Amino acid sequence: MKKLQPVQVSLKFARLNKNEFNSFALLVIVCLGKNVLLFPNLPVTLVALEALQTVYQDTMNAAAVGGPAATQAQTEAYGDLVVALRLIAAYIQSLNLSAAQVLLSGFDVVTYSHNQITLIAPLIMGLDNSMTTQLGVNLQAVAGAKAY
Repeated sequence: MKKLQPVQVSLKFARLNKNEFNSFALLVIVCLGKNVLLFPNLPVTLVALEALQTVYQDTMNAAAVGGPAATQAQTEAYGDLVVALRLIAAYIQSLNLSAAQVLLSGFDVVTYSHNQITLIAPLIMGLDNSMTTQLGVNLQAVAGAKAY
């Protein structure tokens, strides 16, 4: 009988560019906030994670203007946010959840096969046409989806 490998949380988020990394951090915050019962005792609270993400985003904006001090502040904020996300990833991996449950956290799963998984179509929860030339779409999250 083939032994099943435990689910491993991917740490590749640390190699994303700064804008993608910021978006990933926001995704994790939203996903963990919606699944509090599945991930009850996070090593970094959601409030602290949101604060780290806000600091990173602010320093990213300041570094865009320029200056060595702003760039150094962004590097430090990036490091703090990576450490927090790695702590949360290690915690989630220690819970012995299924791959589908881990994906609900916003983190990716390391897969050992190249089989495709079938995703369900996302449900449109609402449309927002309050701004001219822009249409906002609220979708229900789909486990395993990386982009919509």
